[in-house]
Amino acid sequence: MTFIVFFTIIVLVFYLIIPGTGAFYARKQWKDFRRNIIMSGFYPVLDYYRFRKNGDDELPGLYRFFGKIEAIQDENKIWLRKGNFTVTADLENVKIFIVRSGISEFADNSFFEKAGNSIEDEMPQVISWNRIFSLPENSEMMISGPLFRKGGKGIFSSTKTEKLIVILFVGSRETLLKRAVLSGRHRNEFWNFLTPVSIITGAFILFIGTYTISGGLYPDFLCLISLTFSLLPVIPLFPPGVVFFFLYRRLWKEARFIRAERDISALPLRFFSKDDFSLSQKTVNVTDEITYSFRKIYGRDEAERICREKNVRIRENSADRCTGDYFYYFYSSRSDNKEYNSDPMLENIILCNNPGISNIKCNEAARKKEFQSILVFSAGLAVNFIFVFYLLSLII
Repeated sequence: MTFIVFFTIIVLVFYLIIPGTGAFYARKQWKDFRRNIIMSGFYPVLDYYRFRKNGDDELPGLYRFFGKIEAIQDENKIWLRKGNFTVTADLENVKIFIVRSGISEFADNSFFEKAGNSIEDEMPQVISWNRIFSLPENSEMMISGPLFRKGGKGIFSSTKTEKLIVILFVGSRETLLKRAVLSGRHRNEFWNFLTPVSIITGAFILFIGTYTISGGLYPDFLCLISLTFSLLPVIPLFPPGVVFFFLYRRLWKEARFIRAERDISALPLRFFSKDDFSLSQKTVNVTDEITYSFRKIYGRDEAERICREKNVRIRENSADRCTGDYFYYFYSSRSDNKEYNSDPMLENIILCNNPGISNIKCNEAARKKEFQSILVFSAGLAVNFIFVFYLLSLII
């Protein structure tokens, strides 16, 4: 009885609880990353005019700045330039997120944006500033967070309540937000930084436990069960259950992609409430100079006409294809109503169907795929577990 309790605790702790804890932590970390970069879209974009316009009483404030790396000063300060305007940033204890390009410019003639074909499945790389020894000059960087004025110059620096968000990126500024949100999630949260150490430790303990009890004090059945569980980390890769394992990976990847589609489809919605989409159009003030609007469009022909004239795309998701007769056109404008996009994180895009309902369909489709993937993985694990147990019973 003592061994059974010990055996159960080892399996639960090292195969489920510790990897599961790491999974929740990993999902939360990437969820925070996506939320922080989306929230930074509410900050004004800093330029020379805005910096000089605001007096000392209005700083510190929360701003965004897009610029190229000009120089590194001391150990933690970096200089960024945009045109003739430069700012510095104190990056001590700051994490740098590196977002790769991974995007095509839609070589086809379709008006529809296919995220799966346009953006690679690559997570952003996360590096502490203290581990970066050099950066290529003219590298593109986005910094958002508290801005201070010191000696007539602007300096970004973290505070106790507000941390800097720093993204080093390759590619267009206009697609940075979309690429960061689409790729900013763990490929498989259960396989995290705790999982390898945990399952190897658990397998080793079970193997030693099996060797200890193999002297005839316990039934052979318990020894075989313990030995089979010690092989659990590699059991899914054995035939015939390996087919289930690859199917599980495919389904999990599809679920992850649907969630990413949901997130990028929701980006234009962040300035509006759910009830706003019962209106034919609405405009909100993003800053003093820039507004963001949507307009309801009836008919696919009208939507494609706007695509041609405004050089925009229609974004659909795999859980809710564009089968309806109405679309929503989102665009940014200046205060004089001339269409304008000085903020690279404000997309000019067309969404099909009702965006709120589309997001609900994405949630349901992603949960369904995740449930199917877990079911398939469990089935393959059960098949291989029985198969390995039978083989061991013939050998031992």
